[in-house]
Amino acid sequence: RLNAEDPRRGFRPASGLLNYFNMPDGQDGIRLDSGFAETSDVPPFYDSMFAKIIVHEKDRARALQKLCATLASVDVAGIATNRQFLAEIAAHPVFTNDEHDTDFVSAHVAQASPASNLAVAVAALAVVEDRKPETARSGRGSSGAPWGTASGWRSLLPPAPLAEVTLHDGIGARHVRFEKSAPMNHDIPGATHSCRAHVGEDCLDLSFAFSHDGPGFVVDVGQGPLHGLAIAGEHMTLLTRDEEVVFHIIDPYGAPDSVASGGGRLLAPVPGAVAAVHVTQGDAVKAGTALVVVEAMKMEHAIVAPHDGIVAHVRYAVGDLVAEGAELVVLEAASQ
Repeated sequence: RLNAEDPRRGFRPASGLLNYFNMPDGQDGIRLDSGFAETSDVPPFYDSMFAKIIVHEKDRARALQKLCATLASVDVAGIATNRQFLAEIAAHPVFTNDEHDTDFVSAHVAQASPASNLAVAVAALAVVEDRKPETARSGRGSSGAPWGTASGWRSLLPPAPLAEVTLHDGIGARHVRFEKSAPMNHDIPGATHSCRAHVGEDCLDLSFAFSHDGPGFVVDVGQGPLHGLAIAGEHMTLLTRDEEVVFHIIDPYGAPDSVASGGGRLLAPVPGAVAAVHVTQGDAVKAGTALVVVEAMKMEHAIVAPHDGIVAHVRYAVGDLVAEGAELVVLEAASQ
């Protein structure tokens, strides 16, 4: 079952637009079913499954090998999925040796970890590339291409960054700062750009090239070329041989981070429909009180008061549809 859910965020439902969806054609012993296609919208009203993969072989070992190969050939962007989670299970030796039990996932499957600094840097590169003017992306000009034009020089000041991007990988916010770097000799055909990326405490010298006619990229940090797909949309999806991450792009000039609630603003954790509203403006509530319930893909998510307070605003009513990050309730601290 390929599900629209985010393993990095406790398998929360992840409805939204499939802005890239590539499933291989069914072959002998492989059945691929889906009611969705690229540009389809996966709604929040039904079960989270949007595709199914069934494989047949002479024995379990061969069937699992075929399943792993099939999962590796499926590319999905725009929404988070459990594809990589399924692939990890299907390839785990405890599972392949048929030694698993009901405690298998908690005992043997690693908890979701933050995206690697390389993945964050490449996704941020893709965001900058996607925001450049068409002439710069296609190579017909340099306008808007920071890698080829800006030096970052400032009189009496440290060099200005070529670009800065902040992303959220479902676990935490990650800031990337790009600077000019000397040309590198990494072996990437057509890689005409180089830069230095600062991610946390890491500093990565990158050579890179993006496809002019598709979502493909190749990047090198001195350890050999890494190929993958970077698909832009409402979010930035990065697919490589080792990682699959849907990054939320944080607008530095916009509202506070909408991925998680902050202060007295209680936000929708998932897109869905308001199933219940338990408070009205002016109500005094205690920490832990359920304020609003959002239903998504047959699962209910209660938004609770993080502290004692007074309900200042209730933004939605029962039946309203809400986007992820929508402000549901504003809670003011109770006066002393």
